[in-house]
Parts: sequence; structure tokens; C-alpha cells
Amino acid sequence: MLLIGKHIDNVSESDILSLVEQKVSESVNLDYKQELPGRSDKDKKELLADVSSFANKSGGVIVFGISEKRDTSGKHTGIPKAVVGLKNYSENEQQRIEQTITSGLEPKLANCTFKSIKVRNKVTLLVGIPRSLAAPHMISFNRSGKFFIRNNSGKDQMNVDQIRESFLQTNEWRNQAKRFREIRIEQILKHDHVPGLRSTPSLVLHLLPLGDSRTDLSLNSFQSLLDTLSPPYVDSMRSRYNLDGYLLYQSSPNPISYVHFFRNLGIEVFDSSAGTFQVKFKKKILISGIRMQKIILSYFSRSLEIVRKLNVEPPFVLFISLLGVKDCYLCANANLVNYEGDLVTDRRIDRENVLVPPLMLTDWPDKDLHSLESTLDILWQAANFEEDILKKYWMPSVENFLNKPH
Repeated sequence: MLLIGKHIDNVSESDILSLVEQKVSESVNLDYKQELPGRSDKDKKELLADVSSFANKSGGVIVFGISEKRDTSGKHTGIPKAVVGLKNYSENEQQRIEQTITSGLEPKLANCTFKSIKVRNKVTLLVGIPRSLAAPHMISFNRSGKFFIRNNSGKDQMNVDQIRESFLQTNEWRNQAKRFREIRIEQILKHDHVPGLRSTPSLVLHLLPLGDSRTDLSLNSFQSLLDTLSPPYVDSMRSRYNLDGYLLYQSSPNPISYVHFFRNLGIEVFDSSAGTFQVKFKKKILISGIRMQKIILSYFSRSLEIVRKLNVEPPFVLFISLLGVKDCYLCANANLVNYEGDLVTDRRIDRENVLVPPLMLTDWPDKDLHSLESTLDILWQAANFEEDILKKYWMPSVENFLNKPH
């Protein structure tokens, strides 16, 4: 849901004016409307067709309150003419549009964003439509049963082949992400990309954008931004470019951490720091669940901040993996003291690698972060922690993260 490179929440009056001044044409991600949709069934179907066409493609923004230039035959050209504003705009009108979208599509389309902007005392309304993991969305209003998809000049009704492909698309995105994770973990365990890497026990995070129209990124333009994801407890880091992207790793003969930025806009974080979330005790390796959780939340927060600054839009998938942790013990105590009880009650991890199922993120963390609860649940349960213990030990970390400005 980007408009001229900005998230819809950050679009200003000057940005709307620049659309007209720079003659920014309609595209696969942008549409102009002079007026708000009316209340007739025909108008409602037209709105739902426009909105669903974006959701069924790659997302986009509809700007209400801008007129278009016409050609000699009187047809719209897609080029903005002027900011005319909305004469009858009110919050009730916006709510009416929201309700039409909510009730008129199957499956329901969540996470649309609305923002009104005054432009020289004229009101415009922006509607941001996300790329949807639930596509294809069908117009269910009045049993229409039609599917639409966006193109550079408008929208088309989807044919049978397009509908079939759209149903398969989301599963293919998930499968591609899963295969990427499997290949990367195999390479980590082989030490293929970072010589001397101490690979186990270790924590690995993958944050990957989903979709088939993601473009490769020129990473050298954003090196200073990418460097902000370096581990806070490591003094000296090295960096290098490679075939896959940009690698930031600890300056040591045996590195314990690195961050890898990929040209496909994905991020991989590796951490096997003994001093941070694991320690040896009575010939056993103990992992502090609280510290590990804080590391996950910290990397997750900073990774999302980076991809947002790079104008990478949801949906994303988050993978969390623990490697080489068989017979390690997960401890609830944050400081790893008085942890004898954790050994007695058998908080032992019973497998070599813990590959937590993927977490799908359809929106930014202020709306989606509570879905991390189930993901962190699985990590704790891998060491035989029960649900009531989980709420006691990890909920404060999540709540603190939610309350922290991003």
C-alpha cells in the first residue's frame, strides 16, 4: 500500500499535489476516482470490483477526489488533471465504504487502510488495499460471483485459468518460502557461506516477503541502513557483498553471529552466542528462554523497521529455528540462576533441530504482533513447558514490545 514510495500513513498534502504536478499516471497499483461511490447496487459492485482487483494482484491505492484528463474521444486517460475534492465527504461516508468492502467480498478482505487528506481545503480520501494471502476475492454482494484483477490501465474480469492460478498462488508462495528456509539451514550447517562459523546450538530467523512481483534490491544504496541490524553485543563486525546479497558478520576466526540481506528482500539472522542466551552447567547446555525471546523480539522489530524503510510491503512470513539443540535445557529464569528445578522437571529439548511452523504476517506489527504468541508457545513447548507457565514468562516481553514506539 505505497503511494509514490510512501506508506499510506505517511502521505501528505504535498504528495497528493505532486501526483497532479508530475502527471503520475494510473498503474497496476494506483487508481484515481473523482467522486466517492454512490449508494446504488451498481456503484457498490463497481467499488468492490476495484478493491478486489487490487487485492487479487499486488495491492494498491485508490485516491478519491482527483479528476482525470480525457482524450479526444472523451475517455479517461489515467493521467490526473486536478484535485477536485469530495463534496459530500464525512466519517459516516467513509464507514459506509468500509462496510461495503467488509460485507461484499468472499473471503473477507482485512487490513484495508483509510486516510483522508485536506489539499488546499479540499478533502481527498485514500484507500489502501493490501496484497492478500486469501486471494482470489469474489464479489459476493447480490450473489455477483465475479472475480477481478488489476492491470496497468484498469481492471479485468478474471477468466477460469486466472482464477485457478490465483487459488494456487498463495500455496506456491508458502512453498517457495519453505524451500528457501530448508536450503539456507542446510548451508548454515555446512558452513558454506561464513568460514569458521560456530553453528550449534544456534538461533536462526528468516523474515521473507511473499509474492511473485517482488523486485530485487540494489543493496549498496542502503548499506548504512542494513548495518543497523548488527548484534548489539558484538563490538567488531565485517561486511561483504556476495552473489546472494549483503553479509554482515562478526569479525572473528569463529564468528557466532551474522545477518544476511538477500536481493529478493529477505533477511536471515543467525546467533549462536553463548554469552547471550546459553551457558554450560554441570556438562549440560542451558538456554535462557527469556533471553532468547528478547533476542527474537529485538531482531524481529529491527528487521521489520528496515523492510518498512525499504518500502517493502506485507505479506511476510517469519521462520524461527533452533539448530543443534538436542538434549539442551530451556530455562525460564532470565539470568540462568537457581535453575536446578528446570533440570529436575525435564525441560530438555528432544530433537536436533526445532523448526517452528511459519508465521504469516499480513500487516505491520502494531496489528499483527499478538500472532507471535502461538509461535513462541511452540518454542517453549519444545522443552515441555505448559501454557500457564508460558503466560507468566513470555507475555511481559511481548507487551513491552507492543508498547515500544517503532
